Amino acid sequence: MTKSCRIISFGLTAIDTIVSPSASEGRARFNESSQSNRLLGGEAANIAVAATKQENVAVSLLSAVGNDAAGQWALQRLQSHGIDTSLVQIKRASSVQFQIDPADSGPARLLVDDHAGKHLSVESVSLETLKNFNLGIAHIPYVWESLLSFLDKSKAAGLKTIFNPSPIGLLKDISPVEKADLIITNAGEAAVLCQKLGITCRDIINAATLLKQKTGKDFIVTLGERGSVAAIDDEVWYAPARKTEVIDPTGAGDAFIGFFAVSRQSGLAIRDCLQIATAAASLVCEKTGAAESAPGYDKVQVALAETPVPRKQSKIPFQKEPGF
Repeated sequence: MTKSCRIISFGLTAIDTIVSPSASEGRARFNESSQSNRLLGGEAANIAVAATKQENVAVSLLSAVGNDAAGQWALQRLQSHGIDTSLVQIKRASSVQFQIDPADSGPARLLVDDHAGKHLSVESVSLETLKNFNLGIAHIPYVWESLLSFLDKSKAAGLKTIFNPSPIGLLKDISPVEKADLIITNAGEAAVLCQKLGITCRDIINAATLLKQKTGKDFIVTLGERGSVAAIDDEVWYAPARKTEVIDPTGAGDAFIGFFAVSRQSGLAIRDCLQIATAAASLVCEKTGAAESAPGYDKVQVALAETPVPRKQSKIPFQKEPGF
């Protein structure tokens, strides 16, 4: 890799099948001959795709897919976005597949039980391999020990790390927060972290500051139509949301992470990174799907004109070694 921003995204790759309310489970399963209702998904894949949309960045994915047609399709889609898949593990299991009903606000339905996500490991990934990167991004995979190992190895290799506690239902404890440099959450995830840490938060808009004060870690909390709040180094920033017509918010948070990560790693100021990430996330909401909805760099630049400039709020009452 020769590009100055070198990112490794760790975690889940999935295939999302979009179905109508009347669709049967059989129609929802992977079908090689029909691609109209099949989209690339999974937090790690979504973040990787969003990151590749920007300039001067090289992105690798550390994930797992099954040794099946769905896994081959996912690999081809990832490669079509310019993502390095040499670290994607092929497992003797089914690929992770979800059924998503746009008319149902409930959670997506996992279609397979023994899937590749349950076998993701970082044992074969050496420190020398990780030293090829300067930033690692992780969410919560199905194998908890693999998450902790990835964060530990990344630190040993000298990487900065971002942790996204999603899906929050898989969070066992706060040890990943202690290991990462920056934590990016949505409002629901932030509320769970506050509860686990014994923090009383009467308005979730204050969660980033409270979590920062409690843990000493940098935090960004995304708040949907309320925007986002970032408590980074000794500064607090509020980034208002861009007005948009929400069609499908799936993947918006992942796009936020991917665009913020690359922008910050490229040396941009926090204010600019937040504005770019906010614009990118809003554009994802205007389309159906997750990874495939990540906007191109040019579209984000246009949307910036409609995205409010983040505002600095107040000082955090202590100093720490600068992170992001």
